[in-house]
Order: sequence, then structure tokens, then C-alpha cells
Amino acid sequence: DGSRTLVCAYDDAVLELDSSFEFVRRFPSNTGLYNIAISHDSNDVVAGTRDGTVAHIHQNEISHKKIGDISRPICGVAISQRGSAFVCGSFDGKAYLVSEAGRPVAKFETNGEVWSVSCSDYIAQLCVASGDHTIRLIDNACNVAALEEIMACEQAISNKNGDIESAINRLVRLYREYGLYEYGFDRLSEFQQQNDYP
Repeated sequence: DGSRTLVCAYDDAVLELDSSFEFVRRFPSNTGLYNIAISHDSNDVVAGTRDGTVAHIHQNEISHKKIGDISRPICGVAISQRGSAFVCGSFDGKAYLVSEAGRPVAKFETNGEVWSVSCSDYIAQLCVASGDHTIRLIDNACNVAALEEIMACEQAISNKNGDIESAINRLVRLYREYGLYEYGFDRLSEFQQQNDYP
């Protein structure tokens, strides 16, 4: 709403400024920080880092989320309206759709380092700018509503709430419906190992 500005100071901190660009607070970080994005509704903030993590500011606390096995810098970041999912672009040439927990749900490969990403409020559309001199506009079937449904189902299985077999069958249908084959296989394998499910 224009009441504050957040900026990245490389190898130092995310700085919060007020509407007059006066200093408000500092969120220290000991790694290089690149682009930054703020959610409209929840005031969550994400910033890409040199070491392949995403700095996440939530309720005035900063943490660093490791995103899958990304080891190259994450330069581009974008976040959904409510902060429940985000997109990050890495120097490994891929753009990742990431859950609030920091799990890569889907990825899109380019032929160059991904420098910038953007997304609509509910992540139904993504824009990816790559070092291969191409800007890609992507329609994303796995938007925030779909992700929240999947996450709720996964949480019920993790917590062993209700009919687990029905929840697993529902989850398999959701993974198939939204094209999350690799992610779905990995998650179902995790559930099987952790809980001895068939």
C-alpha cells in the first residue's frame, strides 16, 4: 500500500523503510541478497540469496528456507497475494513453484540463468525472464487454491487424521489433476517410508 519499502543490502540485511524512506528496522542476513517481493495481504517478504536459499520475513522475523537441492543463487522471486506460495528463479536455469513450507512443487526449465520472475496474485500466471534472451508467460494450473488443497490433504496424512487410505487416494488424484508427477511421487514415497503405508 506504499506505507513501507523493503530493500536488499548485499551481504548485510533486508532493510525496512517507511513511506518517507526513513529507516524502520533491519533484518540481518549473512549472505548475498538479490531481488525481493512482498505479499499484498500478509506482508510476508521473500528475497533470493547467493547460497540458493530464500530469505523469508514473517511476523518481523527472518529465516532462510532451503529450496530442494538448489545450490546456485536464487535471483528472481515473486510471492502470492497471501504469502502461501512463491516462485523463485535460479542460476541453475529453472523457475520453481514453491509451497509455503519451502518445498519445490513444480519446476520449469530454461536455457539460461533465471534472473527475474513475476506472478499473479494467485499464481495462475507466471512470468520468467532468462539469460537465454527469452521471456516466458506461463499459465499455471496449480494455483494457490490447488496448492492449499494439496497441502491440507498432505497435512491430514502426516497427522494421521481421518481415513488415511481415502486421503492418499484423493492426494493421488490431485497430483495427477495438476500434473505434479515428480513431486507427488516423492511425497508419496516419503509418506510410505515414514508411516509404513502401502
